[in-house]
Amino acid sequence: MKKVFISSVLAVLSVFIFSCQNNKKKEEKIEVPAQETVHVAEFNADSAYLFVKAQIEFGPRVPNTKAAANCGDYLIHKMKQWSDTV
Repeated sequence: MKKVFISSVLAVLSVFIFSCQNNKKKEEKIEVPAQETVHVAEFNADSAYLFVKAQIEFGPRVPNTKAAANCGDYLIHKMKQWSDTV
């Protein structure tokens, strides 16, 4: 019985020892392209409220209605003020 116990303990220890080998790979340097800095405006609750208010004032924006078209034109106009492409 002792021989079985000792051989079992040795088997477990050998598995443990061989599984803990140091398999570190050589560190590879990865070149990361430089990123452009993007400046984002701070959130202004008053301005956000005014933009939402302006959209609501167009009325229900059901597709293919004048209110939806006018609201779309408003959004395009506002986006063109802050972006080069819309």
